[in-house]
Amino acid sequence: MSVKFSKIAKLLSDIEKISSRLEMIDLLREFFSEADLIDIQIISYLIEGRIAPKFVPIEFNYSEKSLINGLKIWIEANEIDFDIDYILEKSGDIGDVVEELLSDKKIFMNDSRDKSLRGLSLEKVYSEFWQIASYDGKDSVQRKTDKIISLFKYSNPLESKYISRIISGKLRLGLNVKTLLDAVAALLGEGKESKYYVDKAYGFCGDAGYIVKIVREGIDEIGISNDEKLLSSLINILEEVKPVPGIPIFPELVNRVSTFDDAIERMLKESDRFITQPKFDGMRAQIHIGVDYKSDNFKERVWSSFYSNYVDGKDSNESLDMFSSIDSIKGNSKGVKIFSRNLEDITDMYPELVSSAIAFGVDSAIFDSEIVGFINGKFIPFQDTMTRRRKYGVDYQSEEIPVKAFLFDVLYLDGKDLTEDNLIGRIELLESLSSDKKGDFIISDSHRINDTEKLESVFNDSVEKGLEGVIVKLINSKYLPGKRSYDWIKLKKSIDKKLVDTVDLVLLGYYLGSGSRAKFGIGALLGGVYDAESDTFIPVTKIGTGITDDEWGMIMKRVSSSETDLRPKSIADGSYDVPDKWLFPDIVITVEADEISKSKVYTAGSDKLGYGLALRFPRLKVFDRDKDATDATSVEELVDMWEMRKGE
Repeated sequence: MSVKFSKIAKLLSDIEKISSRLEMIDLLREFFSEADLIDIQIISYLIEGRIAPKFVPIEFNYSEKSLINGLKIWIEANEIDFDIDYILEKSGDIGDVVEELLSDKKIFMNDSRDKSLRGLSLEKVYSEFWQIASYDGKDSVQRKTDKIISLFKYSNPLESKYISRIISGKLRLGLNVKTLLDAVAALLGEGKESKYYVDKAYGFCGDAGYIVKIVREGIDEIGISNDEKLLSSLINILEEVKPVPGIPIFPELVNRVSTFDDAIERMLKESDRFITQPKFDGMRAQIHIGVDYKSDNFKERVWSSFYSNYVDGKDSNESLDMFSSIDSIKGNSKGVKIFSRNLEDITDMYPELVSSAIAFGVDSAIFDSEIVGFINGKFIPFQDTMTRRRKYGVDYQSEEIPVKAFLFDVLYLDGKDLTEDNLIGRIELLESLSSDKKGDFIISDSHRINDTEKLESVFNDSVEKGLEGVIVKLINSKYLPGKRSYDWIKLKKSIDKKLVDTVDLVLLGYYLGSGSRAKFGIGALLGGVYDAESDTFIPVTKIGTGITDDEWGMIMKRVSSSETDLRPKSIADGSYDVPDKWLFPDIVITVEADEISKSKVYTAGSDKLGYGLALRFPRLKVFDRDKDATDATSVEELVDMWEMRKGE
């Protein structure tokens, strides 16, 4: 039986009050061990402010402003004495506003209520969330508002607080999916082994709800009387999570070294040669062919079953086809999907690539690729390529900025998982697929190399073509979803500079502008790196150069949706200049800097080095990267970059 939503609201409230990550893990582990299989999946999505994994294209599309406006109209119509603007200004939180509003027990006293909604269960709220997300087209905002207020009528103030936060995208508990997965691993027992297999399975499916479900099913079936047998059996269950077309795999990540010789030394320790491929300055994308969302692979996932049940009972004019993009592009009979490195569905943005996938001579496949703007045989800048990431004006954009997909790996082909195969086997299989029907697909060059001279020659050739450099890959390596290792090493044009590479930072706050920047209300950004051990973000620099007036206006518009008056608990405290406005850590930028230096103000790396690290004279290169905050440059990477250069 589904748990009451009041218990879920209490759980969310308890998590919000906790600063200790271990305590959060313990709270979630307890819930995962006691609640039913449906509920543990639902809460896995709600904690991230969603109702399905990121690769399912379903959003509430309902802003805090829409809820405020709707509540104002409702308050006025019901002659309620409540100053919503005053409370919002005082607290800065829509959830607190709704909680205070509904604390007046007389508000809904005279309403006739649907008895079926009394004592809302988590499953019922989840079903209502799906209906709210489904409303589209004319009057959709009003319909969503009416449904939300209807939910408030059957909720206590604390429940309404979290309902409003989830729907308006303002939940932000200071807890991310890594903490959630650690709670799942805790169900298997203590130790790194359980965490390794949970993370690996999640890397193949990007669906935390599904992972916690199969772990709990295993525990319920086996029992917990024999810890050794339980762990072994659950590992076998997790090992069965394999690639499936339609479910994106987290991309394998690259590492850095300081010299060509260092890269070669690492490669030749394992084999007598290695693979070198071009380093494109584009958008990482995974192309799936042969997607069938009616297959058994999807039936046991709670979001899929809720969707099916929902559509069965709805009028066809109102039904939500969350997989409509499979058919929205003419002739997409092969079930093609394209996903970003962040697992978001971007299929509709690249109709020419869908057409190329349809014409490609395979029944089912998963390709790792880079989408790059390509005009008259020349590569175009990354910023121009990224303008293709728009939902509207797609036909015009595809003509103005044509793209190519450079396929550099194949992870699944015609029903077979290839991620456990050696890289050389995958590359040879990919190269064998070359045909006259590639369209806008290009099979990336893969050079077999065994010495520095040849590597430098291939590197220089790539740079002369306008590319960033090369990726050096271990020839016998398996595909490691979401992992960063020295199996893949990037060598960029910046290898002869003190920084070694650009750095991806998470925005943590901003400072008010002065002088010519006063009109924007923003003059500098606070950037930080991710510390996986503490699951926090640690500031390393201020960024204020490399930004035009037009860009400042765009940046201010973007950061305003993430700002908060109080420091989020996921941002480390310190002696750095406190920003005028804090930001929830969900925006990733790329900067280049003159060098990494020791710092008395910033503390990143201090537990390993005895002193902190900072970036000197950083300049913004790319704003709002297609990355999760936890995929930005880590403290460990920053320390490695420092170690590479500190002796020079």
